[in-house]
Amino acid sequence: MTALIIIVLVLSVIICFLNFPVYADIRYYGGKADIRIKYLWLTLYPRPDPPEKENEEKQKNAPPKKTVKTQPAKKSYADKEKVVKKTPSDKKSGDPPKAETKKKGKSVSEDKSKGKGKAKKKPPEKKKPLFERISDTVNDLTEKKDAALLLWELIKDDLVKLGKKISIDGLKLDFACADEDAYEAAMTYGRVSAVVYDLLAAVKCVIKVKVDFVKINCLFNVPADKSRYDGECKIMLRPASLLNALCAILFGFLVGYKKYNPALEVFIKK
Repeated sequence: MTALIIIVLVLSVIICFLNFPVYADIRYYGGKADIRIKYLWLTLYPRPDPPEKENEEKQKNAPPKKTVKTQPAKKSYADKEKVVKKTPSDKKSGDPPKAETKKKGKSVSEDKSKGKGKAKKKPPEKKKPLFERISDTVNDLTEKKDAALLLWELIKDDLVKLGKKISIDGLKLDFACADEDAYEAAMTYGRVSAVVYDLLAAVKCVIKVKVDFVKINCLFNVPADKSRYDGECKIMLRPASLLNALCAILFGFLVGYKKYNPALEVFIKK
């Protein structure tokens, strides 16, 4: 009975912790991305650097130490008079060794041993005709497309349910399409507007999104380097929701193993 109570308490604690949300703050300003993931009081990303790396960085960033040039000590008159004479034995030992002369001729046995070590060249493989290669590529793409559609059928409903558990809060988008050519600036503005609003509408169908503001401006007679694509948002998801979706997908795969396993092998093998 005591063991059962302990198991129930442990499971309840795990379920409780799995229902605390994970927050991801995503910011993109000036071409630099800043991502911070937090769970309760813990910062999962970015992880703090270990103290050894911090010390190394401090040493690298530290200003270089000034080196003091020391002048060599002046020799006294008595030291100048001392002269070391080399003995004949020292001269002989100091002479460089004579270079060994290489033999010009090679023995017949060495040539035979080298000839045996050489591997025979393999004949070049014949390439398939262009028509056969194109047909193989088309068949491969068709097979992968059918396998992807079958796997999408497996995970579609569970992913939609998971998307409803995700919430995006504080979405801010501040875009500016700039170009010195007015036509190019207007075309870029049109493409960006279409992509942003269409993508936002598609995401809203599955995920809860709270938009603070979306600004897309068009700047004429301005260099293209002045274009701006800034934004930020906060994403919230409970680990329990992700775990439920994974378990549901795994259960569905095991139930229809004969149906979905061949589709999965198409991507694993290739």
